[in-house]
Amino acid sequence: MKPTILLKKLENLRTELKQEFLTKNGYEPLICTDEALREMTLKKPLKSSDFLAISGLDKEFSMLYAHRFLKVINEFKQQTSKEVKVSKSA
Repeated sequence: MKPTILLKKLENLRTELKQEFLTKNGYEPLICTDEALREMTLKKPLKSSDFLAISGLDKEFSMLYAHRFLKVINEFKQQTSKEVKVSKSA
């Protein structure tokens, strides 16, 4: 599948997180840049610490938001993975 689908899902999550924060705290934080989202779609991190390898993301991002982004990335991977038939002799 195209990375643009994952990118849209990550953008939607970022918007959702901003709205949650706005409701609780009265302002919208800068969660991550568009470039960081694009890099996430390419690298598809496997664990929270992997986000530190993405430009512009820090430990605060890893602690506060990484688990939510990982959930979206992992769901995307499951939806787009192809089932493989294995022969008995394999």
